[in-house]
Amino acid sequence: KSSLNESAESTQAENSEQSASKQSPGTEFAFNHESDINLGSNKPNIYIFWGDGCPHCKSLAKFISKLPTETKNKINIYSFEVWGDKDNKSFMKNFGKFLNQDVSGVPFMVIGDKIFDGYSSGDTKTDQQILDAINTIIKNQGSTDQYKLYKKA
Repeated sequence: KSSLNESAESTQAENSEQSASKQSPGTEFAFNHESDINLGSNKPNIYIFWGDGCPHCKSLAKFISKLPTETKNKINIYSFEVWGDKDNKSFMKNFGKFLNQDVSGVPFMVIGDKIFDGYSSGDTKTDQQILDAINTIIKNQGSTDQYKLYKKA
């Protein structure tokens, strides 16, 4: 089962048959779209842009899937496949431009005001930075959600 957040589970349940057939083997990321983002949720959001078949994305998905359940229950994880989905790719480019990032590769992840471009399995420093960023947005209740700022711009 993917590490879907609670608020998206109802949407996911409606699309479960489609998503199950679209889900690639061994990838824990969901196939979200910008319209899936719930800014009304009381949980902070994490945005992950990935490519279906990308080994670094697969490693990141594996790392994210190993987050403790108590952590996963406190956040919303939105993951956008960009290699096969033109809308998601456009969203990634525009969001990246807003963040002053020239996003040319995946995975690309936004956690609060922290940006992670790329991922290497076994890079414990980056793993710790990701965990720290997640803990910070939980502590601050998502007050630095860059997507909210992007939508206001």
